[in-house]
Amino acid sequence: MRALTLGLLLFWPGAALAGAWAREAGETYLKGSLTYLESAESFDGTGDAMPILGEGAAYADGRYTEAGTSLYVEFGLSRRLTLIGSGTLKSARTEGQATASGTDLSETTTGAGDLWLGARWPLLTRRIVASIQPEVKIPLSNPANRPLYSPSLGSGAVDAGAMLQLGGSIPRLRAYWTGGAGFRVRGGIDPNETRWDLEAGADLGPRFQLRVRYDGVDSKQETLPPGVTMDPIRSANAGGQDYQRLQPTVAFRINPTVEASLGVRRTLAGKNTLRDTQWELGFAYQGPARPDGSP
Repeated sequence: MRALTLGLLLFWPGAALAGAWAREAGETYLKGSLTYLESAESFDGTGDAMPILGEGAAYADGRYTEAGTSLYVEFGLSRRLTLIGSGTLKSARTEGQATASGTDLSETTTGAGDLWLGARWPLLTRRIVASIQPEVKIPLSNPANRPLYSPSLGSGAVDAGAMLQLGGSIPRLRAYWTGGAGFRVRGGIDPNETRWDLEAGADLGPRFQLRVRYDGVDSKQETLPPGVTMDPIRSANAGGQDYQRLQPTVAFRINPTVEASLGVRRTLAGKNTLRDTQWELGFAYQGPARPDGSP
């Protein structure tokens, strides 16, 4: 039954990235991505859209852009344990025109984002698969002592959490689904948060597949601690925010182990976060498992 469930899903190297399925022993999955994000608006603490630099701010026509590259890795250490890691390099820029006499705003931050390390343990490998996925975030940049509008590449604090993932395939439709929910304990001043995601995909022919992902975060704190002010540029994973995002992706299978994909992600709603659009061009590779089938 495990082979039947995985057969459809793993025909595509990039299907259900970080979903419920564990890797076979010795199996490797790599995905490299180029991303570009832009935003001229943000959601305030009540969920209303506003100019990214605020109403009546010292700068007008504010704009935030972010270009980056990322690498995501999964490795099947055994049938019962998949190791996971990801990291990013990016350059973020905030721009705005001075509303009075003065210099226009132009602040850029370039460097490494956060490093994510995790694991996946399968709990159920029948028609419905289930797994538990703990993870830890290690900051590789320090956002302290920045100018007010200078973009941050991360929160600068260590976070830890876990997700419960479920998934299954629909062979007659050549489709799959996966989803999960979890909790993250955030370091520093950022409040803890619950997280969830849903994803479904279906073949559009022998070489194309459509995937749709919907994910969100619910912060466990409505107000900031006394004496703490909110960073005006709150990109995803900055902490202290809510958001709901939708990302459709079209993948093209180059050969049985390599695919290319193009996706666009939009933040539909949120609080204390960017109302952004991100484009992603990805290339994924899935290596073979150990031929001897060893655990």
